[in-house]
Amino acid sequence: MGDHAQDFLHPYLGETESLFRTALQAVDDEADCKITPAADLGFPADVVRFAGGFASGCLVEWSSSSEVVPVDTCTGVDTSSIFWLDDFPSPEIRDEDLVRLEKWLVSTSTYVWNFHQGNHFIMLVRRRTDGAPALVMHSSEGEFTYQSTGLLPGNDNWYIKDVVTTYSPASDRYIRLLWGDKASLYKRMSRTLRSYARDRHALVATMLLDGRARIGSEYHKQHFYMPSSNSAALGCYLCQPNEVVPIFSAPSRDIDMFRCSMGGKNDINLLNGRRVILVPHGWGRTMTSEVDCAVEGGRISLNGETYPVEPRVSIASHPQMGLREFDDSSLSSGSFYGVIEGHTPGNVIDSLAQIWSYSSAGYVHHSTPRQ
Repeated sequence: MGDHAQDFLHPYLGETESLFRTALQAVDDEADCKITPAADLGFPADVVRFAGGFASGCLVEWSSSSEVVPVDTCTGVDTSSIFWLDDFPSPEIRDEDLVRLEKWLVSTSTYVWNFHQGNHFIMLVRRRTDGAPALVMHSSEGEFTYQSTGLLPGNDNWYIKDVVTTYSPASDRYIRLLWGDKASLYKRMSRTLRSYARDRHALVATMLLDGRARIGSEYHKQHFYMPSSNSAALGCYLCQPNEVVPIFSAPSRDIDMFRCSMGGKNDINLLNGRRVILVPHGWGRTMTSEVDCAVEGGRISLNGETYPVEPRVSIASHPQMGLREFDDSSLSSGSFYGVIEGHTPGNVIDSLAQIWSYSSAGYVHHSTPRQ
């Protein structure tokens, strides 16, 4: 896209890849790694992921004869889900229904409700081609993040004392790797959480509908996860030719169903020999000015703002950071798809219009079901 975020992040990820390779080859001479940006490469919210060398909108791969995981990829599981309904829910789902469900889940279980945080949401939509209703969800399995039993590198995490840090002699950059049996267990837990993440969305959909409508079919696609035991997708879909995926945009805007095509720069060969198409899951965050960034002494400075490199610290509220903006029409050269078509070819085959949404902005009505 040639914006301030990508001007900074492309060389930043290049440094990460070089340092990652050095750390791998200190143990295995034949080891290798690769970081491939997606079209929406942008700033992550999580300061631990960013300071550790990674971004949102990229695929991280590695090969090694030893079990190893780069822990600052912070690879939990973020899932996009669509639940197609037999009719619009009646009576209508209201804000108080969401509050009631959240209170019940949080007070009676270990469930971590995060639909109201970051870019997560629950929404009721109608498909523009035929008016079909659906619940759409985007969230992460918050029960296994920075907790002691989680996969993200918290201060009291189950594996943190075994993490090996390699520093760059030319800068304050570093890479943190987990090796051996705990790396193997990390990967096994990640595989298990993929199905759990789908089921927790299904649980919320079922409890929220509560007889108001029936679920006819489900669709799930993950964009933060480990596609294999030696890779981490950070905010991007791994697709096959002509696969259709939802692209998230901005509050109140349509969710577009995008069919990806072969032949773009995002049509890549993986280190394991597979061929995939790398597709963004959304528009991504950028900066309004040139990026000035440094990591030093457990803190990171970004364009005049300083953040401690600690779990659950976010840089998303930085005054110069925001969601990218594009034209509404998917056919416009100034739309998201017009801007990325040279890198990520494809076309929008349908769109989902929001009726109501529940997110960090609260519960908001956008249109009526039959509009």
